[in-house]
Amino acid sequence: MLRIIAVVLFAFSFSSLNAQDRELKFYQDKIYESFITDNIKIWEGAVGLMEASYRNNPREELLYNIVLANYGLIGYHLGFDNSKQGRYYLDRAYPFLEELFKNPKYEAEAWAFQAAFYGYEMSLNRLKGVTLGTRSYAAADKAVAANPKYARAWVEKGNLSFYTPSIFGGSKKEAAEHYAKAIKIYEVNMPYSHRWLYLNTLISLAKSYEYTSRVQDAIIVMDKVLKFEPNFKWAKEDYLPNLEKKN
Repeated sequence: MLRIIAVVLFAFSFSSLNAQDRELKFYQDKIYESFITDNIKIWEGAVGLMEASYRNNPREELLYNIVLANYGLIGYHLGFDNSKQGRYYLDRAYPFLEELFKNPKYEAEAWAFQAAFYGYEMSLNRLKGVTLGTRSYAAADKAVAANPKYARAWVEKGNLSFYTPSIFGGSKKEAAEHYAKAIKIYEVNMPYSHRWLYLNTLISLAKSYEYTSRVQDAIIVMDKVLKFEPNFKWAKEDYLPNLEKKN
């Protein structure tokens, strides 16, 4: 009888685990769909659902994906100079990042997010640039030191090099090197939730090449983007055609 109960409990646990995996995949697919179709409302809806699910049933992998989703959402809004929405999602994300920092398993991930969040704060208030710039570089270095095979750590180092003015040590060429390193890592081992990040990093690499007069190399990278995802609307209809005009 005890053995039967144990088997039933194991089966229930396995079924529950599969349900959680399916739920997480659903959110990840929605975010990817949002990214390639340029429909941010889908992304925002997925973030809301994820946060509600976490409050009902906290679990570490969902927590990581919540911070990751907010990270992308904040970047999107700030990229379109929508500081109000950027501020809103950044403030929502901080408590989840604090929780992530409590888990040693996610040390590199948390530091990489922290580096990005400092960058977002600088975007929202340029006067904080001197103080937060140093902190952002330090956080990115801590992410790399904690796990050099975590691609996003190199992405953040690339972002810092790309967006920091050259007078303060920024370099588009150095940014390209960091992005290329992240891409190599992704192409060996890419988490399912990072598919949109892989595409975004390829775009960042292409932009680094564009800004350093390597337009043909940028086009080659964008061809790679569309080979990975032929339905990527912005890449196919906007950025690649503009690059080809420059070539």
